[in-house]
Amino acid sequence: MRALVGRAGSGNVTVELDLRPMPPLRCRPQQLSAVFAGLLNNALGALDQGGHVTVSTRQNNQAIEVEIRDDGRGMGARQTQSVFDPGFHVSGDRVVTGNWSMFGARQIVREHGGEIRIVSGEGKGTTAKVTLPLRSREMHA
Repeated sequence: MRALVGRAGSGNVTVELDLRPMPPLRCRPQQLSAVFAGLLNNALGALDQGGHVTVSTRQNNQAIEVEIRDDGRGMGARQTQSVFDPGFHVSGDRVVTGNWSMFGARQIVREHGGEIRIVSGEGKGTTAKVTLPLRSREMHA
């Protein structure tokens, strides 16, 4: 399924959904919704002149995999390696925060017994892959 979701810069953004039926997953849906919304927002933000984002799901043995892939500007090796590191940096004459949302996303995914990976290359886009076990540990409030 393809959908035109709007304009980014001077180009169109297309989001393609490849969502397969999944078995039930014991989870905190609000937390995982925040993770996926953040990853999708990052993918859309990487499309300077428009482009394509694919969101796909599949079952792999006893795990669910969710992949969000864009054909945007991508990141270099150094940036990819530190994408989950929270921190501060100087921009102009101001101190700004960086990567806190990715740090939080990884924490949420790990609390669900899963893992998140980012693969990217400058000018080659980025793929975020979240793997969640079907038999996760007990979720506590």
